[in-house]
Amino acid sequence: MENNDIITEELEATPKKKKIKWILVPLTLGIIGGAVGLYKESLKPNSWQVTLDGEPVAIVQTTEEMTEDTIEEILAGVIEQLEEDEGRSIQVKETMNIEFINAKKDTWIEIDTLQEILQTSLTYLVEGYEILVDGEPKGTVDNEEIAIGILETVAKSILPDESIVELAQTDAIPVMTRASLAESPITTIQVVDFVVKEPEETTEDEELEALNELLEEIISSEDETEVIEPTEEVITEEAKETEVDEELAEEEEEDEIDADTPISQEMETLLFDGEVAGRIVYIEKEEIQDSQEVTEFLLSNTEEVIEYTLESGDTIWGVALMYNTTMEEIIALNPQIVDETKMQIGEGIQVSAPSPVLGLKTTEIATFNEKLVREIEYVENDEMYDDEEEIVQEGNDGLKEIIVRLEKLNNIEIDREVVEENILIEPTTTIIEFGTLERPEPEPEVSVSTSSNTIVSSSSSKQFMHPLNWAGSISSTYGPRWGTFHGGLDIAAPYGTPIYAADAGTVTYSGYNSGGYGNMVIIDHGNGYETYYAHNSKNQVQVGQKVSKGQYIADVGSTGYSTGNHLHFEVRYNGNRMNPYSFIY
Repeated sequence: MENNDIITEELEATPKKKKIKWILVPLTLGIIGGAVGLYKESLKPNSWQVTLDGEPVAIVQTTEEMTEDTIEEILAGVIEQLEEDEGRSIQVKETMNIEFINAKKDTWIEIDTLQEILQTSLTYLVEGYEILVDGEPKGTVDNEEIAIGILETVAKSILPDESIVELAQTDAIPVMTRASLAESPITTIQVVDFVVKEPEETTEDEELEALNELLEEIISSEDETEVIEPTEEVITEEAKETEVDEELAEEEEEDEIDADTPISQEMETLLFDGEVAGRIVYIEKEEIQDSQEVTEFLLSNTEEVIEYTLESGDTIWGVALMYNTTMEEIIALNPQIVDETKMQIGEGIQVSAPSPVLGLKTTEIATFNEKLVREIEYVENDEMYDDEEEIVQEGNDGLKEIIVRLEKLNNIEIDREVVEENILIEPTTTIIEFGTLERPEPEPEVSVSTSSNTIVSSSSSKQFMHPLNWAGSISSTYGPRWGTFHGGLDIAAPYGTPIYAADAGTVTYSGYNSGGYGNMVIIDHGNGYETYYAHNSKNQVQVGQKVSKGQYIADVGSTGYSTGNHLHFEVRYNGNRMNPYSFIY
């Protein structure tokens, strides 16, 4: 029985164990499934991650209010605030991306913090306005209005104060000028109109009023307690004296005619030299330039080496003056030059010339007055000695008006065209009788005969230096020649040989004389003596200029009535020709 009981107990115990196993399996599976579910739920995206150029900068919780659009609006608001602070448009450098991710709650930030992070993390370029000349950037300023103002200042730089310049702008095709920037359309800019404001002339009433005020100030300063009103008689007398002084000054000015200085000018056109344009660009704020800095740069010059082709009348010295350089610099750039006085027409030379950053081209109508030197007719007199002359008819110089169109670059003349010529005063001929009798014994002294117009030459006055500094040789002397009278000394010399002032004085004529002298310079030495230098290839001095003895004034040439390169040199005393040989040899 004991064995049966034991078997029965085992049988009863066995089912109980199986029942416990089936209960534990579902419970375990439920627990595991719930854990997996919770784990999967925890991995679901629950946040917005903001990145700048791929670098995370902020994480915010995803809610109904916090959407991707909300974050983009926040970014737009930050940019708008930055533009308001800068006072101009900006271009953010970074690229912002928004990603939907799963993140822990402790990494979330508030909206205000996101705004602060974006404000401090974003870097940007600011809007500027770039000025271009022939496609090359020359400066960048804050905006278009300032750029236009700068260009107007540059355009007015060659005009009198208070002149007005109007610029026009025309849209053009996009042009790439900086590889780092997107294409932006340029706007061409050019002068379309201008008004030259000449200085206002003072009227007689204004002069009288100014004089009255001056007298009152003088009287008041001398006696502050007693104010004496100037009488009308005093003012009138003072005005008369002023008027007389002005008339005398005008007469003196009329005596000196400068063929190179116009008596009147009127500008026809004014244009920028080259294509000027502007465009909006985005650059670093530090690169925005001050308007004064850009203006000064556009008005400045840069040096460039150009090739110049020698023309008739050119000399190395003259070319150096034309391009504001020196003979030494030109010779250094041209080692092929062995003798600068023997250059050939058409030969090219290298010249270092200032080139304006932004040039201004103008055309002007100018009126010049040119003195027409009177002709001198010589008549033989067989009753006078061969070293005597007598003026039997005093002639006068004439006056010619020349109207020309001048082309200039930055106020430097580059070309001219004669439009019209008018003779205002016809010159009258001076008639001089010259003797043919041989004088037994030449007089060494300068003397005047019984006739006040008869001059005897001298060999004792050595006051003048040789005008070519002893270069060249005499090709024709003073005196009878070819049935007439040669009133000067011809000195043959190579083309371009420097001509020097024989003595100190004032230049009273410098220009082209159509009466046969060609390019000529006349110097008044202030003691009754004048010296003439004719047939020059080029004059290097201007009327009114003070020159010293030995100063370089011109170059030997063959202009006017001439058969070869030489200097025609004359000495005149009180308007009468003297033998130059006696004064320099």
